Amino acid sequence: MNNITRNILTFSCIFLMALSCKNSKTEEKNKQTNVQNPSVKTINNTKEDELSEIGFELMKNESFGELKLELGTKKIKDLIGEPEEKTKSEIWEVDGEYHQDWKYRTKGIELNFKGKSDSTRTVEMITIIKPCELKTKKLIGIGSEYDKVQSAYLNNIDQSASNAETIVVGTVYGGLVFNFENNKVTSIFIGASAE
Repeated sequence: MNNITRNILTFSCIFLMALSCKNSKTEEKNKQTNVQNPSVKTINNTKEDELSEIGFELMKNESFGELKLELGTKKIKDLIGEPEEKTKSEIWEVDGEYHQDWKYRTKGIELNFKGKSDSTRTVEMITIIKPCELKTKKLIGIGSEYDKVQSAYLNNIDQSASNAETIVVGTVYGGLVFNFENNKVTSIFIGASAE
């Protein structure tokens, strides 16, 4: 074997060994990354799942005084009377159900009902604004301060959907949404604001 061939073989061996070491390190790094990623997803999914459960629980149990989701039209009329305005009942593409809004402008209350007729309709969503004086079970109402809302619902806030103007308790798929202006609550919503 001449010197040139020997040098080429030596260089080739060194190159292949270096390449093999580099690939081995890359594979090890990829294995570590793959091991870490599922646990991160699990943590995030668990948190999302917890917030979803919290939101659906709030939708079942939260109220503004006696006003809450799933009440029928008769009970609503007994509690707050006839609405000042009713929208036309329409089928929503999102859920394939009939929906109708009842607006009580002088009371600062808007209700969304689901169901085809008055006898089958139930409250699906509630929004309150000024001049409504009703409060949540944690005594939060229109005009409550941002810090008070944050303290009242501290462990149930979806931080990724909240900011200085909005606090989402549970998730946008079910729960409470507080809107703020000048650090004070301007509206509160119970229900699912996204599908």
